[in-house]
Amino acid sequence: MRRSVVVMSMAAIAVAGAWVVSRSGTWARWQQRLALEVSPGALPGELGSRINSWLNQQMYAQVAAELDLQPDDELLDVACGAGAFLAGHAAHVRYAAGLDLSPAKVSLARRRLAGRIAAGTAEVAQGDAGALPWEDDRFSAVTTMDAIGWFPDPARAVTEMHRVLRPGGRAVLQMGFGGTAETQNASLGPMPITILNESDVRRITEAAGFTDVSISYCRTAGDWRIYDRALRLFGWEEMRVVRAVRPVVAVPVEAPASVMPSLVASA
Repeated sequence: MRRSVVVMSMAAIAVAGAWVVSRSGTWARWQQRLALEVSPGALPGELGSRINSWLNQQMYAQVAAELDLQPDDELLDVACGAGAFLAGHAAHVRYAAGLDLSPAKVSLARRRLAGRIAAGTAEVAQGDAGALPWEDDRFSAVTTMDAIGWFPDPARAVTEMHRVLRPGGRAVLQMGFGGTAETQNASLGPMPITILNESDVRRITEAAGFTDVSISYCRTAGDWRIYDRALRLFGWEEMRVVRAVRPVVAVPVEAPASVMPSLVASA
């Protein structure tokens, strides 16, 4: 009950804040600042990062269970935000790396992982998911959560994740919500988002070179009933989790543009 009250209170505060900003004549300046400070789809600032991490607890736990990280793993989390998953579920791996588009989020993640970074067992980079700043075959595991739809070119990002995985490496990717009937380009406020259906998710993943691709769905909010009902309004009550492996023997890879030309062309 307490969690439900907190979620509803935060939603009311967010709506009230948006109304105040829109009425204050500073909307354009606020949008410019938001574009500089926050990754698309994420709440700004340290408080926003804490809220995001709290709301994503079920997602983090589900992905961690699917990855089954071991002490000798070297993990990359693409769109890592403030580093909550790396700190909470990958503290035991040999090496942990994160990447985020937002310099502000990267700064928060580096602060959270400061001890490991100083020890040389972690790093956090600022950059684009479509051009990962690591060499081929670098990691044994890769993940991305609550982010794929915000990437300008989802197919290219998945291809890059495949590239930095070593042969035999595994990926667990949270790629959208629910059983969307068709892939579409949409927007939430000023930010464009690609809403992928299951067929296109599978095609993107397999075209990147992954094999043993499997797709499952689980509750986004876990046992949080009020939060679950709120997500249901958007069709997000179930998150789509994709598991895949980079094969030891390479398979032919299609160019990402051949998978979803309309999305790539319009990005």
